[in-house]
Parts: sequence; structure tokens; C-alpha cells
Amino acid sequence: MLNEPLYGVVVSEGYADYLDVCLTHNRAQLDRCVVVTSPDDHETRRVAGRHACELVCTRDGRRPRSGLQSGTPTFGKKDGGEFAGTTAFNKGAMIERGLQQLPHDGWRVHFDADILFPNNFRRRLGVALRDRACVYGVDRFNVVGTEAYRRLLASGFFHRGFEHHHFLTYPIAGCTVGSRLVFDDQGWLPLGYTQIWHASVEYSGIYRTLTYPTGSNTAAHDDVQFSLRWDREQRVLIPDLYVAHVLTADSTYAANWEGRKTAPFEPFKAAPKSTEGRPS
Repeated sequence: MLNEPLYGVVVSEGYADYLDVCLTHNRAQLDRCVVVTSPDDHETRRVAGRHACELVCTRDGRRPRSGLQSGTPTFGKKDGGEFAGTTAFNKGAMIERGLQQLPHDGWRVHFDADILFPNNFRRRLGVALRDRACVYGVDRFNVVGTEAYRRLLASGFFHRGFEHHHFLTYPIAGCTVGSRLVFDDQGWLPLGYTQIWHASVEYSGIYRTLTYPTGSNTAAHDDVQFSLRWDREQRVLIPDLYVAHVLTADSTYAANWEGRKTAPFEPFKAAPKSTEGRPS
């Protein structure tokens, strides 16, 4: 068992549907959880409150068009609302705001709003987190669509992490393990969907000197820059567990990097029936 506190940070802007499912499974594993969103995302604010999370509402995830390089993608409300004329959302800046709320002790885990932990997540971390100087990551498997999520619930994954006689096995058919990021000159890097590190690496004395990168104008790349602050021997893949990555069938690579574009995730919506009377 992990003896030190485990603090979570998750960004959700337009992801309240995923966040609700995510926190249903993840919140009990965390001593504290900070949810970061924009001021006008009322659904995320409601979900955070329902799961007893600390809420940070910030506009740090948006930058004015001035100062951007030519061709930088922008988006906002079509009617010229609050974020019209601003860049695609800067996730790194929002993660950093969440981290600023945490105490000086314990372990941090930054995770995406569509990542689900098994119930043995904290126990497995207690075995794996041996070196406070390292950054850790885990593999994820993809759960595509609401029917696959229902099968995941029925598989027992959340109760036992799909262990069977000490073997780590797949919980449901049709799942694939998500790709790892490996650079020729840098090696493997833990991606931002689940990054784990100790508070002690952030501080020099009383001053917090290691901050999360904020140079990107999308939801990508800042997590890679963060992992690159550790040398390869200090970037550790934990093989003791998987996390589940839930997504909709219309999700493609980079689909939501500049704001939510994919269909709602509705895990308990009744599936329509085909004309032949079989489940579609």
C-alpha cells in the first residue's frame, strides 16, 4: 500500500461526460483531487462538486491572438462569446494551475479525464514507486464505445485489475494497448494521460522550481516536455497494471487537441435495436 498521500490533478474543459465516469472510479484512490476547468464549463463544475473534488476555474488555458505565430490555430464560440478569437486551449497552463494547489508532500498523479484506474491502483503504486527522483508512467488499453465500457464493467477489471492467478490479462475482447512514445535519441517517455512523480522534485527548499510546461497552444506536447525534464534512467514504466482509456468511436488521433470535437460519451444510454431485432 502507498503510505504517502496521493494527490490527483485532472483538466476537464468540455469533458464533463468523461469526467463523471472517470471520478466514479478514480476518486477513492486519491487523498485529494483537483479539477481544473474554465469558468463557463458549468457541467464540469457540477461533476467536480459531486465527487468531492477541489475546483479551479481559470482562463489560463486561453491566450490572446496577439503574440502568436502566423498560422496558429484558433477557435472560440461561433457567436463571438468569451473565448472567441483566442487560441486552442493550453492544457499545460491548466495543469500547472492545478499543481499549484497541492501541498508540498506526497505523490502527484496527473491523469486525463478519460482515464480509469482499477481499484488496486494505489496498492500497485505502493509496490512500484521506489525512487522519489523518478517520473513514472503506465500503459493504457483502449475501450472504444459504450458497449465496450459495459463489458469492461462486467469483466471485473475495477475490482481486481484483471489479474488471474498472478497473471496480468486482458479484461475484454477487442481492446488494444495504446501506443508508447519512444524517441530515437531520448527513449521512452510517460505521456500525460498518466504521469506520476513526487512533490520533492518540484521544490528547492521552500521554493517550487519545477513547474509544468506551458509553451504549447494545444492539449499536446507540454506533457512530453515535462517528461523530458528527467533523464532516461529516471523515466520508469510501471508494468504492474494498466489503466483504461475510454473513448467514442469517432475519436481519431489528435481529434480533441484543440478543444472537444468528438461525440458525447454516454455509457448508460440504451443501445438502439437493428431492424432485424438484434442489438446494433
